[in-house]
Formats: sequence, C-alpha cells, structure tokens
Amino acid sequence: MNEVVADKLSMLLSTNWFFDHWPMIGLVVNGSQHMSIQLACRNIVKEMMSDATVYWNVSFSAERRAKTESDLIACFVASGADRPVIEHLRATLGNGSIGSYDSGSSSMLAAMTDQLLKASKSGEVFEMDVRFKERDPSVMV
Repeated sequence: MNEVVADKLSMLLSTNWFFDHWPMIGLVVNGSQHMSIQLACRNIVKEMMSDATVYWNVSFSAERRAKTESDLIACFVASGADRPVIEHLRATLGNGSIGSYDSGSSSMLAAMTDQLLKASKSGEVFEMDVRFKERDPSVMV
C-alpha cells in the first residue's frame, strides 16, 4: 500500500493544471465544490510542508500522514461533495492507488479521452474507433 497517497492527492488537487482532470480519477464535483476543495488542498499542502523546502523533507510520521488523510476527506465533506465521491475518495485512500488500470486499459482510455476531447472541441459527433473492439471484445461499439 502506498502510505502517501493522501499527500499526492492533496498536492495534485491543489494545482491549477490538474483542475480539469479530476473526473479522470473519479472526483466529479460542481464548480463551487471544486474551488472549495482546491483551496482546502492548498492549505493542507502548506501545513504538510510546514518549514520544509522540498517534499522529501516533510514529516512522514504516522500522525502527520493520518492528519493529511483526515483533512483531505474533511475538505470534500465540507464542500458538500456527493456521498459517492467521498466514498470513492475513501476507497482510493484506503487501497493506496489513484488508478488501478493495466497498461493496455490505460492506453485505450487515454486514446478514447483524446478522441472525446477532439470531438468536443470541433463539435463533431464522437464515434468509437473499431480498433478498440479488436483490443477488447467486451467494448460495445
């Protein structure tokens, strides 16, 4: 189990560049919840970093890690995030993994996401490439 997943999530969720990628890890919230959580995560990171200038110099004590995890869950609850999102967050923290896809599935999801983004920007209707069906017969085309 990865014992610093709460640290990693807090840092990711505090950034602007990751803002649009939250749904990719199962964290679907509305705009005001999004902002509330992002600001709370920035505070979590500030507290975690304390006087350290680099992450590897922070305290990795069980108490600090537990507080970071508790604070992360609390900020989702305080934002009013839906129960399934909070349960997904707890499950992610509990199993120590942000994602659990094998490399083939990850590649397929990345390609599909890319196609969806391109289609949404151009106003085209998304049509799944039949090559996905060849990779995984369970995919509905």
